[in-house]
Amino acid sequence: MGMSVETMKKAARASVKLFKSTLLAAFSLSAVLLTSQTNQAHAGVPLSLTCSQISSGYTLSTAQHIQVTVIVGETITVSEIDSGATFRRDPDPIQSANPPVVFSFSSNGVQVFRSSSAGLNVLVTCSAATTPINTVVNQQASDLTSAIFDDALGSRFRESSGDQVTAAGFSASAKGLANTLQHKTIASYAPISKSEAAYPSPQSETMDWNAWTRVRLAGYDSEGTAFEGQSISAFVGLDRMFGNNLVVGLVGGYGIFELDTDTSGVMGEFNQKGYTLGSYAGLKISNTLQLDVFGAWTRSEYETVSGTTTGDFDANRVTVAAHLRGIFEQEKWFLEPSARIVYVREWQDSYTDSGSNLNASKIVSAGRLSLGPKIGLIHYLQSGTELRPWISAKAEYDFANTILTNSNLQKMSDFASVRVATGFQATTTGGLSMAMRAQLFGLASNQYLGYSGTARISLPF
Repeated sequence: MGMSVETMKKAARASVKLFKSTLLAAFSLSAVLLTSQTNQAHAGVPLSLTCSQISSGYTLSTAQHIQVTVIVGETITVSEIDSGATFRRDPDPIQSANPPVVFSFSSNGVQVFRSSSAGLNVLVTCSAATTPINTVVNQQASDLTSAIFDDALGSRFRESSGDQVTAAGFSASAKGLANTLQHKTIASYAPISKSEAAYPSPQSETMDWNAWTRVRLAGYDSEGTAFEGQSISAFVGLDRMFGNNLVVGLVGGYGIFELDTDTSGVMGEFNQKGYTLGSYAGLKISNTLQLDVFGAWTRSEYETVSGTTTGDFDANRVTVAAHLRGIFEQEKWFLEPSARIVYVREWQDSYTDSGSNLNASKIVSAGRLSLGPKIGLIHYLQSGTELRPWISAKAEYDFANTILTNSNLQKMSDFASVRVATGFQATTTGGLSMAMRAQLFGLASNQYLGYSGTARISLPF
């Protein structure tokens, strides 16, 4: 039996209705799936990144959230792209991204960030662990050892007549004073040879005691905008010569180090001040070879500023050093090749900064190996004053590690550099010795450029 026209119309209307219902259901299901995926991206499966992947910045919208794997010393900065944007770092409450907020991490872990203002974006930037602490530690240790090896002991083992060891300084012991007076009395009646008259020795007496002081000013400018600043250090020392081959002394000093820092556009400061007590010794191995050793303890106070976050902590430092120096002198010139190693270990206290962030205690170990020659001229004025202008060039290698008490060992940047210097020393016939030095260091390191000037005076009594 055939189907009526009316029945066919009803079947067509039912088919269209079913198609519409199916299409609507498909759209609804797609919307649900898309909403689910969006919610999952925002709340369930964040995009996983490392610090290096967002070093140039990551734009975070309200449709996303990210997790960043950080290590000790790295810094994350969150700033606004759209005016009024806010964000949240789990599990912290929502906060404004203007001014930028800086997070410093004292342990390894994963940090989760979300933009919390609908339709407004924030910028998340991560900076690698590039703290200037190893620069501060190494430079202060270098200043101290230079004051001792170059200034205090540099003039102690000078050859002026035969194999006699001579030195500038003052004689405080009764025996030393008597010997000095006796030597001067005999010398006043002794005949003077033609060569001695042409080149009188301003250091013809061996002094038992020597007192010295040294002041150093230096400036620092990192490659790029990481940090720049200045330092000043002052040291005083007293040493005594035993026989002709051994000098033993004590040193004390105070230093200030001030750096302005720039971390991903966030300005800050890194300041240090501290005092030092130590001891040193110089041994004349032969007429042309000298070994110096040194050890000291330093108590430091640090202040840090990063944006609006501040903090301060104390530290104890131990410095040890050794210096092997060749001494070759002719009538008109001298050459001093040398090799020096300095090792420093510093124990820094834990502290909580103004942003309630706990910064773990840590141990900084750093050092420097230096190798190179110093060459100069020997000239005598009519008054008998000896002048020694000189130049030097040294290859240097800096190494450092930072060990935190609650994390794995973090390797800091090791680098090689070049140091060039020039200066002069003047010594009068009465034993008064003055020296000045200017130098550039950190050359070819791609880390920083340093420049300094020093002055030293040794007083005879």
